Amino acid sequence: MLIRLIRTRLALLVSVLVAIVMSAATIFSFYNTLNEIENSLPNFGFFSMRELNLAIRDVAHLKDMVTLARLAPDQQESIDLISKANDLVYVRFGRQDQASTIRGYPTYGPAVTRARAVVARLDRLLDRGPPLSVLVLTQVGEELAATKDGMADAYHAFGQATNVELAEIQIRLGQLNVLTAIVLSVFSAMAIGVAVLLVNRHRTLRFMRHLAWHDPLTELKNRAWLLTNAEGVLRRATGANRSVALLLIDVDRFKEVNDTFGHAAGDALLKAVGRLLLDVEKRCAGHAVRLGGDEFALLLPIASRSILQRVTDELREGLNTRLDLDGIETRMSASIGVARFPEHAADLGALLRCADYALYSAKARGGGYDVLFSPEAAHRMENQHRLDAAIRSAIAADELFLNWQPQYELTTGRLSGAEALVSWHDPTTGRTVPAAEFIPAAEGSELILDIDRFVLTKACQQAVAWRAEVPGDFTFSVNISAKHMQRPDLPEFVRKTLSETGLEPGRLELEITESAFIENKQAALKVLSQLQAFGVRFALDDFGTGYSSLSYLIDLDVTRLKIDRSFISNVMVSTGKRNVVQSIMALAHSLDLDIVAEGVETPEQTAFLMQLGCRYAQGFLLSRPISPDELTGLLASKNRVTPELIEGAKRILAA
Repeated sequence: MLIRLIRTRLALLVSVLVAIVMSAATIFSFYNTLNEIENSLPNFGFFSMRELNLAIRDVAHLKDMVTLARLAPDQQESIDLISKANDLVYVRFGRQDQASTIRGYPTYGPAVTRARAVVARLDRLLDRGPPLSVLVLTQVGEELAATKDGMADAYHAFGQATNVELAEIQIRLGQLNVLTAIVLSVFSAMAIGVAVLLVNRHRTLRFMRHLAWHDPLTELKNRAWLLTNAEGVLRRATGANRSVALLLIDVDRFKEVNDTFGHAAGDALLKAVGRLLLDVEKRCAGHAVRLGGDEFALLLPIASRSILQRVTDELREGLNTRLDLDGIETRMSASIGVARFPEHAADLGALLRCADYALYSAKARGGGYDVLFSPEAAHRMENQHRLDAAIRSAIAADELFLNWQPQYELTTGRLSGAEALVSWHDPTTGRTVPAAEFIPAAEGSELILDIDRFVLTKACQQAVAWRAEVPGDFTFSVNISAKHMQRPDLPEFVRKTLSETGLEPGRLELEITESAFIENKQAALKVLSQLQAFGVRFALDDFGTGYSSLSYLIDLDVTRLKIDRSFISNVMVSTGKRNVVQSIMALAHSLDLDIVAEGVETPEQTAFLMQLGCRYAQGFLLSRPISPDELTGLLASKNRVTPELIEGAKRILAA
């Protein structure tokens, strides 16, 4: 009996010890799993996604260089640009292979193969030297575009997969928690361990939940939260018979901040936007979301349109301000598109599309505006998309061409200069599209940069042929967009263009508007000073129609002012316009600046301008825009304005 009792107690003791060991092992496993998960959180695909994003950027950059090379296939510079971009793609994908990251996202594998094939094909093409085959460049450009699209799909798919992994980890933690609770209920002596584990679990789960639903940079909710929870917000609003407003917010010219000041300044700008949206979220019981990049959203329960407008006005004013980004002062602005549920859409997908239409309309106005959705806005956006596509096709197909607007010296009738004007021959309709119909659309996107480069290059090429026919003070004027004056690469492009064409810098006059200095005055002034160092001259175009001030004229160091045609039109019957023109002339003379009057159409206008001391003019009375061949003939004949016109103006003055 005693032996049996000893054996029973020994077996019980062994069983208890085994249970304790197993429980301790389970607890240790659970605790170790938590720590491993927590320590590996930064590696849940985010760094790999960053590498993929950089690879997409390099492929897109290579595509852009190939597209640019098609405009000058016979230039060594085209080979150099493609070669540098091609090397970046080669290095990028070589490193991806060495890191064995392709297995992490299988859809990325075909893109690597295609990119390698393109790299090899370009190497063969570059080895042959100029001129490059435009056909091959076109095919390579299409292949790169398809490759980039495929990589973008892989990028988004991998991002979604990362969220799925996080959700699966939450499930695993829940299962481990149940098992641990059972074991700890048996061994109450391990209460301290239970407390430590539960606290650690709660902290980790809370951190993981926050990571899964929030943007780490701005602390706003992320796109995954919006797509998962927004429909529930809309359903609750329907049950309460309330409206919900969706505001899509896009930071204007964010890429320029990144390119000019660096990514640290760009991140500081995004954080500033995030703080403002979080404040609105708290005050309005809404939901602030960072959709990605410089795109944000606000989902707000709104009782009336007046309240929505007040919130939108406050938000726009808060976003359109000057900002100090770690010692760098810049102007922040944002465009806002607004749509209402259920007034404009019955579900989240449609609501997003409506708000996107409105956002596009806001950006088309130049940025810093808010627009409420309307069917007309959607129609304008669709037309804008079609026009953008047509302009891209026109640039690629070399359908743009230049005409020249002659400029005359009023006192002598001498031809003193010419302004390059771009037009578009549309082969689909057979008509010539004037700049006024497509330049405003191009200014709303990066297309205006391509058009600027085309006009500047073509104008310099044509001007070189006329050098022997014109006097030394003859100027060839080219318009440069406000967006281009914010680009630090503009001076180098102008320098190369002058060097390659052989045009003297002093014969080139770049016409700029005051709006070029509103976004970032210091950046634009730096570009202007670099161009002036080359010897390029500047004229301030459309003076008096924008943000005219004496400080601009002093800071910009321009040589000429151009009075906008809106002031010359009806100047003889409008006292207000006469006063404006007289004031501009007096200001220009006090600063020793020449004046060019645009839109001169009558002898009376000519006489009025001569009376004020205006030296130069252009307009239909003097000459309509003419083709390069017509300008060649005009220069060869030493054409002047007819003496009758000058004498007629003088007779009007005498009377």
